[in-house]
Amino acid sequence: MTEEPTCPTVTQWLTAPVREAKYSFSPDGTSWQKTSHKDLAEQANGAASYFTLNGVRPGDRVGLIVEAGPNFIAAFFGAILIGAIPAPIATPPPFGSSNNYLLYLRNLIHVGQLDIIVCGETARSTADLATDALTARVLPVQGSFDKTAPVEPHGFANDDLCLIQFSSGSSGTNRAVHISHQNLAVNTQAIAHWLELGRGDSWATWLPHYHDMGLIGGILTPLVSSIDIMAMAPQTFIKNPAGWLSCFGEYEATVTACPNFALDFILRRVNSNMVLGHDYSRWKSLVCGAERVDHQTMTKFANRFGVQGFNIHTCTPAYGLAESTLAVTGKKLKSAPRSITVRASSLSPGSQVHLGPAGADEVRAIVSCGQPVDPNSCVWIEHDGHSVPEGVVGEVHVKAASVAVGYSSTSRESTNRFEGGKVNTGDAGFLLQGELFVVGRFGDSVKVRGRTFFSEDVDAVLFRLTGVDSHNLVSILGDTPSGPAILVVTEVREVSILTDIRNQLTTHFAGLTIQVAAVDKGSIMRTTSGKPRRRAMWDAYATDTTDGNSPPSTSLVEAAET
Repeated sequence: MTEEPTCPTVTQWLTAPVREAKYSFSPDGTSWQKTSHKDLAEQANGAASYFTLNGVRPGDRVGLIVEAGPNFIAAFFGAILIGAIPAPIATPPPFGSSNNYLLYLRNLIHVGQLDIIVCGETARSTADLATDALTARVLPVQGSFDKTAPVEPHGFANDDLCLIQFSSGSSGTNRAVHISHQNLAVNTQAIAHWLELGRGDSWATWLPHYHDMGLIGGILTPLVSSIDIMAMAPQTFIKNPAGWLSCFGEYEATVTACPNFALDFILRRVNSNMVLGHDYSRWKSLVCGAERVDHQTMTKFANRFGVQGFNIHTCTPAYGLAESTLAVTGKKLKSAPRSITVRASSLSPGSQVHLGPAGADEVRAIVSCGQPVDPNSCVWIEHDGHSVPEGVVGEVHVKAASVAVGYSSTSRESTNRFEGGKVNTGDAGFLLQGELFVVGRFGDSVKVRGRTFFSEDVDAVLFRLTGVDSHNLVSILGDTPSGPAILVVTEVREVSILTDIRNQLTTHFAGLTIQVAAVDKGSIMRTTSGKPRRRAMWDAYATDTTDGNSPPSTSLVEAAET
């Protein structure tokens, strides 16, 4: 007998969609194509009928290579309605190697154990090649799905698999994270409660719809909450960031989420003339996560757009990961974001954090990611297998109803990260007054003379002292035969800046071998969600140096899309 879910499911909105709620999609950042939630529900039922007619069965794992917009939403919910399991996948990049995308797709099909690939014409030929030697088959989609009457939804239990999320691969290979119906229902409800979402709200998003922050934050949560959505593709945001700001300044969107680097990008690309007449006074939450939040960037953003009514309290630092569906902790609304300055030398695992004066050398400003968004969840810190008191650095652990079932059996990652609704995250951090402060990833750190250095700290120091931001520079830490090393990959080629980078590294990170690699524009390896792929770049560097070569830009370019 099918067990009834303990909280509203992510498909309940389909049965009684709010007619007034709209999903608006912009192909260019200026014009908007509106679809009511009612029409979206009818298209989802149409997708369900189409899938059934074409042999998609309950339990099938369905890769979705569908462009952002109403068609993706219809395909996603259509699969769930018939008991299939959607697995959103990035669409082919407009530029870049088609062979690299083919390798990427084959890897996801294998890791996710996918049965069917639903795709449009832009991905059809690649999907055919990717599935040729594998067991999956291709189901093409042409145009939009027909609107149909409601189909009888397939029954499910709380712990039945609902979604396969592919992790971004920023710290290694992609992993297929298994998300249950309960995981998804609990996390979307927790986010809605945390952000106090109501009928007067509107969520604006440009994030990739095939990653956790864009899918669960930018699509599923607002749909479950029956509020308006204003969406554009990442490429549109890159071309027209002022168009995204108009969501808040002209159309009165109230909530959004984005990574820290997006704020840096806006500060570089948007001037005051582009936002004349904008009013951000109704903007109530700018959730900032996916990477460590930079205090300086957040403050600059608030100061730049304060004239338009943006309030620093709107900044909402948060922490989450695909292994816990999405959100874990976040700052409370209507409160000022909190940051503390700590001595970098005290940020080693097992060490008590020591505060230091702002602006002093060897002092880092670390932003609080708030408290658990789900009051029934628990976050704690461990070192050497034991819980540690507040203020001591260790690995972040999470126990919550939103913690994923685990990884696919073909994922290379060890499944011992999950146990009884708990997950050890691989992230370093500490707690103070019940709030989580994230330091970095253990996989992106090295230890020198008893002190631990994190890549995020190197990035922050270089930004503060040279002005080169994370869009144009990535630092990678690792061990070499000659000892711990820092590799800085930058798309800046001015000799004076490169010299400054090396000098600052020598001054602030003594004891590490230093290598600076200047590469072509667009050559820094990034995931499909925009995060730097530090481990892949380090592997390329290590291979080159093992062969006796300096780290050439070609190796970084060739691997950039895989």
